[in-house]
Amino acid sequence: MMRVAALILVVAVGGTDAFTTGGAFALPQRVALRRGAVAVSMSTKPKETWQERAEALANPLTSPLDKPKILSDLLGMREDIAASVTKVINRESKPEDELLGPIGKRQLKAQETVRRQLRDDILPSARETLEELRERARSSDSRPDPREQFRRVQGLVTDQLDELTASGKPPTLPEPRKLAQDLAQEVRNVFQSTPEGLEQPPYEVVASAAGFEVREYEGFTVARRSMAAGAGVNRTFAEGRSFNALAGFLFGDNERDEAMAMTTPVFVERGGGAEVMSFVIPMDKGGDVPAPRDDSVEISEMPAARYAVREFAGFVTDKEVEFQRKELLKDLEAEGYEVFEGEAVTVAQYNPPYTLPTSRRNEVLIKVGEKKDKEDKAEEEAAAPLKEEGEGEGAAGEGDATISGKEPSYGVYAEQEFKDWGKEEGDEGDAKAEAGEATEVAAAEVAEEEGEGEGKKKK
Repeated sequence: MMRVAALILVVAVGGTDAFTTGGAFALPQRVALRRGAVAVSMSTKPKETWQERAEALANPLTSPLDKPKILSDLLGMREDIAASVTKVINRESKPEDELLGPIGKRQLKAQETVRRQLRDDILPSARETLEELRERARSSDSRPDPREQFRRVQGLVTDQLDELTASGKPPTLPEPRKLAQDLAQEVRNVFQSTPEGLEQPPYEVVASAAGFEVREYEGFTVARRSMAAGAGVNRTFAEGRSFNALAGFLFGDNERDEAMAMTTPVFVERGGGAEVMSFVIPMDKGGDVPAPRDDSVEISEMPAARYAVREFAGFVTDKEVEFQRKELLKDLEAEGYEVFEGEAVTVAQYNPPYTLPTSRRNEVLIKVGEKKDKEDKAEEEAAAPLKEEGEGEGAAGEGDATISGKEPSYGVYAEQEFKDWGKEEGDEGDAKAEAGEATEVAAAEVAEEEGEGEGKKKK
């Protein structure tokens, strides 16, 4: 950091001439990396934006040897920087849109998410929990004995030591270099959304939208355990118990006492009945997975499937999961995706507990089908009213004025009136025909009677 501060001071005092050819802190104008006979030039303009380069300069994980080059790149992009600052000053753009890079924008969004979680969910729940604990403490006459608690902790430590020395050999300590590398990796994982060194299930991103992406997951193997909370067992305790059982299986609590590598993410299936937690089995195990000793842990195969995935930061709470699920369903409906089991959702958590809340990577996954074309969607919307009319005509019996509890459409009324009119016209025609026939018969009888009368007169 002292070097970076000195470089910034030089720029402030001497301007950019200090870094040009002949300057006190001149940087090479062209650096070539040779691989055999091939020279790779690094004098081309970087593809990243100045915001991305600034984030790389401020990133504590960036090597100090790379920062002078990054600072030099930023000096060459001063016109872009000035243009962005001018837009902000003139209120043509928002500061977060012009001055922040992708990491900064993600952190800003994550801060808003965590703030909402704390305000709407975590703090109110914490108050309720504290009140409950106070009521229990007031109603309970017994107080924990410090000496008894110390004896319990002492017993746990003794049990762990007995397990470590059960073989009669001292425990194997890791190599100092490997231990240092692991510690450095864990320190980096405090700030990273996706932890290093952990295997993930294979997938391919097949589509992306503003608030989600669609992934094609290959089939993979998991260890599963139900999270059903019994009487007097809250959700947090049920999650912790399931996590410990699955982690114990991966770390050697199986019939072969075989330790496997930790993987990410941890999946939790919600909304489809009993909630289930799953750990991904490393791919190198193939079908040769040791059987768990714990009967509550089972090995299962997850088939290949397509999921819509929405990412969010912060904490995984019930309200947050429900909020993210509804937002994802809205986006899927707007994009025209077919949704399977919209009430069921899978939650994926990638990070260890010590990762910063704003850097956490959490996801909600919903199983989806193919995206509908605009023409197909328009045809379905146009066919919906006709389908309702057809269903109404089939359900409307003779003389029935309603269709499945709904008023019949105008088409149904018109057709029925036409039929009634035809029936009335037919009945009227039949009546006229019958009247005509009766008139003709009466006229014939009168003529016959008149003929007989005239005959009698002649006689």
